[in-house]
Amino acid sequence: MPITLDQFKKAQTPAPAEIPSWAKTETTQLLYSSTIKHYQLIKSKIESGNSKLPPTDRILIARRIALDCGLSPSIISTRRQAEIVNLITELNEELSTIYTSTAAVKTPSGRKLTKKELIAENASLKAEITRLKTLELGAYAHTILDSHLTPTSRAQAITIAKLRTEIERLEVVISNQADQNRKYMDALNHIKGDI
Repeated sequence: MPITLDQFKKAQTPAPAEIPSWAKTETTQLLYSSTIKHYQLIKSKIESGNSKLPPTDRILIARRIALDCGLSPSIISTRRQAEIVNLITELNEELSTIYTSTAAVKTPSGRKLTKKELIAENASLKAEITRLKTLELGAYAHTILDSHLTPTSRAQAITIAKLRTEIERLEVVISNQADQNRKYMDALNHIKGDI
């Protein structure tokens, strides 16, 4: 049996996913890798023919990606990780297109649905609409909180700090005036005693 060099080669490890140039920090690289991993997983589920996936299993959800990385869900926002948010949006559009195209292929053509099938389809679509509205409202609320409360709370914190320093200054003034009043009262009592 001849010995060849191929018998002694180490198994090649797959090359890590190419990380784009905008992913400079370790956190951004970790989020990027997790996003791509989630995208591949969802894409394979869709392409495997599972057309009954709920909407939350057909899209990338920033919260899941952040938690998968062991980070706070608030890290994925346009203020902190704008590139990741844009990437998630683009990949969600691709997943939507893939889901639509695979669902269209699986639709039985030429056959009318029975009443039971129509009722079931109607119920599932209503549930999907409700879930999507909830997701949209959650994203909207998150955006409002992110954009309005943060600057407001910063302004309030600055105002509170200014007011605290003003209170301290006024307490010193009040203390000095109380000392001065005591001195005046002592001086008046001393003058009355002389009279």
